[in-house]
Amino acid sequence: MITTLQNRAALAVASMTAAYAARGVSLLEMLDVLDRTYGAHVTANFSLRYEGIGWRERRDATVARLVSAPPTHIGQAVVERVERLAPDVLRIELGDGVRVLVRPSGTEPKLKCYCEGVEAVTDGDAAAARARATERLVVLRAALEA
Repeated sequence: MITTLQNRAALAVASMTAAYAARGVSLLEMLDVLDRTYGAHVTANFSLRYEGIGWRERRDATVARLVSAPPTHIGQAVVERVERLAPDVLRIELGDGVRVLVRPSGTEPKLKCYCEGVEAVTDGDAAAARARATERLVVLRAALEA
């Protein structure tokens, strides 16, 4: 079922597409302009699963440890800050322009991870910057899964 919010989002994208097309610019070209101005932002989501009896306690203990004794590194990346946004939502900011929101699933044995990488576009090549940001998120995921 499509919601009112989804309808509004679709209408906004259609309106932007028409406005840019009238100026001879595609949405993808405009995304490149935004990336060159503000940095290429890439997101990736995944879950860390807990298996077996006692999964909820182990998962909750992991969240508590992240708050009480934040790691100094995740893989090779330096952890700059761990912040509790809500009782069960953490934001981990890394020194290389990457951040991850971590929260336990309410119904499943897993921690959900919502990652964002930002990479400056220094050479004008927005696609290459997105690829570098994507690679940093792949490395982050591997480190978190380890």
